[in-house]
Amino acid sequence: MFYNRFPLYNYNEAKVIKIKILICIVIGYFCTATIALAQSHFAGTYLQAGIGYGVVNQNATQTVTLGSTVVGNASLGNLKTVVGSIGLGHYWDVNSDFVLGLGVDFSPGASASSSFTVTSPVGLPPSSGSTQFKNGRNFYITPGYLLSSDQLIYAKLGYAQMTGVASSAALTASDTLSGYSIGLGYKQIFANHFYGFAEWKYVSFQSVSTSASAPCLGYTCVIHSAGQPSGNDAIIGVGYSF
Repeated sequence: MFYNRFPLYNYNEAKVIKIKILICIVIGYFCTATIALAQSHFAGTYLQAGIGYGVVNQNATQTVTLGSTVVGNASLGNLKTVVGSIGLGHYWDVNSDFVLGLGVDFSPGASASSSFTVTSPVGLPPSSGSTQFKNGRNFYITPGYLLSSDQLIYAKLGYAQMTGVASSAALTASDTLSGYSIGLGYKQIFANHFYGFAEWKYVSFQSVSTSASAPCLGYTCVIHSAGQPSGNDAIIGVGYSF
């Protein structure tokens, strides 16, 4: 009969061969994908250092009162400074085009100082003071897009903190500022594991309001400070990807 020319075991064997071919195709696909992911030179832990220039808009005022009388006022403007940064983080490959990372940047030094003058609405002699920022740190998540295995553009979204210090002849006070940060950057590998980078960052801090007592005119004055600082900086540097 017709079916005797095509035995049942031949049909089952053909099915098995097709399944094996399909499995090989699937395995080959994932192997190819794995090889593509392995081509990213940015995946892994990195350590970097950079230097640049920053501007802090202090956006703050200072009011000195003696009892209920205002005896002094000051306005704090922009502070311009050299910026140094040390960064540590880790990137994971998401696919052949994207990476995702976590990191932290430290600015362990102090900024330049900015001077201000307290003027008196009641005719008292003016006095001066200065502000400075130090111990900056930024904790962030950083998604990136691979232009090639050696080129990366990335964004940063994070939480930033730094210490603000205000000094005058009568008082030195400090406070911790915190807020959110956003940034954009570019990295380019130029040698085995070594890369250069350029980065811009913006930080918006939460509003702060403090009061402190200080001697003045033989009495005790109260110095009220309030503001909501923000800042921009741009840095260039080098790093090493482990």
